[in-house]
Amino acid sequence: MLLSKFSGKGLVAAMLAVCVTGGSAHAAGEEIVWPRKMVVSMATSGGPANMIMAAIARVIEKNTPVQRVIVQPIGGINNFAPMMEKGEVDMAIHSGADVVAHMAGLEGDNRMKFMRTLLPASSQAFVCLTTPDKGIGNLADLKGKVVYSRNPGNTMFDPVVRALLAGAGLKDSDLKAHLTMANTPGAVVAVVEDRADAMIMPALTNVVMELRQAKDECLFITPTDEQMPAVKSAMPPGYYFSTLPAGSRLYGNTDEVKNAPMYRSVLLVNEKMPKAMAAELVKVIMEHRDEWVGVHGQAVDWGVMSLGLPPMHEGAREYFESKGLITDEQKAEQDKFLSMLTSQE
Repeated sequence: MLLSKFSGKGLVAAMLAVCVTGGSAHAAGEEIVWPRKMVVSMATSGGPANMIMAAIARVIEKNTPVQRVIVQPIGGINNFAPMMEKGEVDMAIHSGADVVAHMAGLEGDNRMKFMRTLLPASSQAFVCLTTPDKGIGNLADLKGKVVYSRNPGNTMFDPVVRALLAGAGLKDSDLKAHLTMANTPGAVVAVVEDRADAMIMPALTNVVMELRQAKDECLFITPTDEQMPAVKSAMPPGYYFSTLPAGSRLYGNTDEVKNAPMYRSVLLVNEKMPKAMAAELVKVIMEHRDEWVGVHGQAVDWGVMSLGLPPMHEGAREYFESKGLITDEQKAEQDKFLSMLTSQE
């Protein structure tokens, strides 16, 4: 019998090893040594991503030897990244575009090279929002307008705004005012009370609804087909473009919106996570999708491959490739991002 191969001391040692690590399993022929607990970082608590991740945490607890998955608000990338590098945080939810920017050295900090995407999360459109009375039907119409287009502490805004303006041959100085959005409600009120003309920002449903209620409609201004080459040329890495269908409950748009700049949030891990563990985590999450996808409307995006993702962990990429869930275009972008990291070493 198997037990006869162990001495008394050997059996006790083996049992202790399982207790300490939380257990082991096999994936792709490789033994996985699981931790007893995992810590997942969120920027804030109480939002949709927190709800979805909490449901996924329960799935991980039920279907792996991990006994406890703790989802907690730790803050932005400068908070959780050093902790992940030290092994104090196992996973984190963050904007993929911001991660790519750090990886590319656009923020003057290359500490983030160890980050890898385990799972795509929510997608978000970054557009110009305005109302019909402002006379803005095209990005070119922003010339001479008062626009909320900056956000303190958020490095995403400035490069995206510059790219959108570049599509119309404009610069920041062509705006009458390039305002900082200290808080979203204040900016909405300024547009409603005609102290501002537009907002360039992620398309939040509550903002769209408030502008529509006050001004009969909220317009989504995105690049025209003619403006797209210039916008794409100026857009930082980590963004892609998509069409928002009319009546999307995620954005509240009335009409179809073409050429919307998009970015993805992602579930990040350290590249040092064993390949087999990453593959098994993705497999468990995806194969138990029905247990968490109904938690919130944004959950339908989670686990759906797209462009704009930071380099994937090799275990996660292997899973998506084996299921035929990643396109050749997405593979090519992944290879491009990985080459970008290699060239910086």
